[in-house]
Amino acid sequence: NTGLCDMQLVSVCEVTVDYETLGKVKYCLANHKITIINEKYSQNVDLEIAIPMSLVKVAYNELTEVTNGKLIMEEKDKRYVVKMN
Repeated sequence: NTGLCDMQLVSVCEVTVDYETLGKVKYCLANHKITIINEKYSQNVDLEIAIPMSLVKVAYNELTEVTNGKLIMEEKDKRYVVKMN
């Protein structure tokens, strides 16, 4: 083994959802293997997620659909991460 690894460019986003749609949102994220970096619970739930750049548009559209248009999603950063095969 040479010790090489694959790197992947991701968009780190903050997603705000209500408690009612949290389960659907987490299911959608899991289906696309999108990593949840952090979760903050208050009046709503703020999720910090890492979305592969190739999935940003698809993820946004699906999350908007499962939240009935109530999704708030803001890109915070772009960074390279080790890609898990």
